[in-house]
Amino acid sequence: MDREIYSLDGRTSVGGRVPIIKLVRNFRSHPAILKLSNDRFYNRKLQYCADPELTRNLESSDELPQKKFPLIFHGIVGKDLREATSPSFFNIEEAGLVRKYCL
Repeated sequence: MDREIYSLDGRTSVGGRVPIIKLVRNFRSHPAILKLSNDRFYNRKLQYCADPELTRNLESSDELPQKKFPLIFHGIVGKDLREATSPSFFNIEEAGLVRKYCL
């Protein structure tokens, strides 16, 4: 994290060439999930742009151990699978568990 590429002063560059542009608008996540990254790596410049109706709709779920903090660490053993033409992996067991929490 001490490398120039992770600089927080806005003048980040690679080898003195083109500056690196940090994406600072997040349209997917709840603010609580992004807080650590925002504090540590974005100098609190990360903007939470996701629709609150979507990101906060499970805050009162009985499944959450801490209300209004939608983060759960749940270990699961599954198998990473991939469709033949896709570079992306997926895990059916993980997806099923996420679905359980969200219903």
